[in-house]
Amino acid sequence: MRELAREYGHLGGLDLLRVMIEDVFPGRIAVTTSFGTESAVLLDLVARVDPATPVISWIRASCSRKPWPTVKPSEPGWD
Repeated sequence: MRELAREYGHLGGLDLLRVMIEDVFPGRIAVTTSFGTESAVLLDLVARVDPATPVISWIRASCSRKPWPTVKPSEPGWD
């Protein structure tokens, strides 16, 4: 982790995501979301870099206590 921080810590959010998704962890990265305000920003940035990046939701439906389905930015209904 320290090595990644040293090498990429100077990058802004979008550039950092691009490097992590495309170069450092290609095909091996996912993002998690609670669909809160900060998550909306993160999901927008990830969708700009690679809409096929998996998104894992940790929200639980209040009545059923089952997790919401995982949604990828590239799936219908994302926009």
